[in-house]
Amino acid sequence: VLLYIPSGATAARPVPCILGLNGSGNQTVHPDEGITESVVVEEAFRTPERVARGAAAHQWQVETILRRGFALATVYSGDVEPDVPDGSRREGVRSLFDSPNEDGAPPPTWGAIAAWAWGLSRTLDAIADVVPE
Repeated sequence: VLLYIPSGATAARPVPCILGLNGSGNQTVHPDEGITESVVVEEAFRTPERVARGAAAHQWQVETILRRGFALATVYSGDVEPDVPDGSRREGVRSLFDSPNEDGAPPPTWGAIAAWAWGLSRTLDAIADVVPE
């Protein structure tokens, strides 16, 4: 999770937060060297690919968001659930929940989009308790 909070935000003066999913790693949102770099796995070749810092900064407009008094939180979709063509769930959050039912029947299926929505919901729960110092 990458979270930017505008200056002036306090427990007594909370600010609204824009929450979004990014598809190339948190480091692409802003050229800030302090952002931990995500390794994006290129599924076609199963090779790690590093995406440039700030490559998607024009889409996120971090400074404008902060200047207007909003916080910004983003999560890299691949950190929640990789988007793989075969729909397998080897590496994402779905693999943590998919176990046979008590009667041995296969678990109900959910796709990557549902996993990303779940991840954003959990992120929202976590950032709701962040108190700027």
